[in-house]
Amino acid sequence: MQKKLFQKCLIIVALMLLIGLPLMMVEGVISERIRFHEQAVQSIADDSVRAQHVIGPVLVLPYSEEIKDGDKVVTVQHRKLVFPNELRIAGKLVTERRYRGIHQVLMYSGGHSFAGDFTLPAAADLPRDSGTSLLTMRQPYVALSVSDVRGIRDIPTMLVAGRRYPFAQGARLPGNPSGMHVPLDLGDLKAAGASIPFGFSLYLAGTERQHFVPVGNNNLVTMESNWAHPQFGGNFLPEARTINDQGFRASWRISSMASNAQRQLAAMDRPAPGWWCCTPRCTACSFPRATPWCWARCCCSPAWAPSWSPPAGSTGMKLARWTRRKRRRPPRPERPPARMAPRFGAMAESASKN
Repeated sequence: MQKKLFQKCLIIVALMLLIGLPLMMVEGVISERIRFHEQAVQSIADDSVRAQHVIGPVLVLPYSEEIKDGDKVVTVQHRKLVFPNELRIAGKLVTERRYRGIHQVLMYSGGHSFAGDFTLPAAADLPRDSGTSLLTMRQPYVALSVSDVRGIRDIPTMLVAGRRYPFAQGARLPGNPSGMHVPLDLGDLKAAGASIPFGFSLYLAGTERQHFVPVGNNNLVTMESNWAHPQFGGNFLPEARTINDQGFRASWRISSMASNAQRQLAAMDRPAPGWWCCTPRCTACSFPRATPWCWARCCCSPAWAPSWSPPAGSTGMKLARWTRRKRRRPPRPERPPARMAPRFGAMAESASKN
């Protein structure tokens, strides 16, 4: 009995090796394809434009503080970041595919409309190092950080308090210098009152992903595209989305209570993206999830088989269905009881005669 059990174990180990070695070779090929795909994405991004990371718009109020220290006067420079009360972003992206060999890379371009309003703080509310110091306001500006400025196809203009201002190069945002800014007139801001409305349109291009940071107190975002296979990520998934063969439409509604973006920007740090979208589903990237499942399915007994199943429509699910069909056995026909009754009756009759 023990010898037969040992032989069965040896056969199982041999089958595991025979099945596992080809799977390991396939997994190596898949890993190589994924690496080549990443190299293709990096190559196209270096030649055109990378994934975009958009932060803003943010109103920056630079000012200087003069502190008297005996006979000397010390000047300290400050910056006050004013975030939008309500930031509304609407974007419409058009995608196209670029190729490096057999690998395809998704690129996008489209217009984005930004609208909202700022609340100008009072001079008494500005942070200062001394209560008796003298504050001098400098020229304010609106900063918009864009990670790869090669994706900006034209120079936009911003409408602030009924007046148009052209964008200038450089974001001048602490910790995020790449992008553009709009120098404003301090007199126009003071004449506008406490609430300063703004709006502008931005035509932006990028590769595979588009990141946004929710810098407003209330952020309302709507994105639509002709890409029918989007993937959403970041700290916030869309509140509502519609995906069909013609493309997708998604919307987000995020408040500053749920995000640390304002605090990170005030600390001159680069905040994490609140959400990103328009990432294609790489075909080769789904194979590594199916390969370990195939190994477990082929090498484990039914009692040890994993309780989870691969995604519907994937290669692993198709293999699972094929395996279940192969493992099915037709039910063994039962012997009718009519044949057994005469036999037992004959045995009882012969026993009584004896």
